[in-house]
Amino acid sequence: MAHWKRLTGTDGDQIDVNMDVVAYLHPLKDHTAVCFVSGRSAEGRAMVVSVKERPDAIHSATPLRSS
Repeated sequence: MAHWKRLTGTDGDQIDVNMDVVAYLHPLKDHTAVCFVSGRSAEGRAMVVSVKERPDAIHSATPLRSS
């Protein structure tokens, strides 16, 4: 079963992230880059989502309930 957490994108939108496919969290000055296992897309872009939460807050956040 997937391990989902609800995070806040840098634009303020809520983002549900499957933590099972996160490779690592990269803290930056004003946000955290969530980098995914998939690596780079076909266009050569990294699969990354920027969120407001710091890595420690992401790790300690309660997972969403699965149905």
